[in-house]
Amino acid sequence: YALPRGQSVVGLENSTSFVRAVRAGAKLHAVSTPITRGRRTQVWEARVLDEEKKVVATGRVRLLCVEADQQVAGEKITIPLYQP
Repeated sequence: YALPRGQSVVGLENSTSFVRAVRAGAKLHAVSTPITRGRRTQVWEARVLDEEKKVVATGRVRLLCVEADQQVAGEKITIPLYQP
């Protein structure tokens, strides 16, 4: 959501709950859902599923949208934009 506006994001909060164990090498699939997508902040929830589509982890992250070369606490920060 921020990328088309020339912004990047930095994490403000991250909470992850590991629901069940998985074996090393297991294939996992993550699904994320935006809760809020404002101009300044975003909140996303995610679920991680195993091959049997059982939830193995859940999480929520709060992000701050930042402009390229924005100043934070008086210092210029440079955050590379994601390029697919």
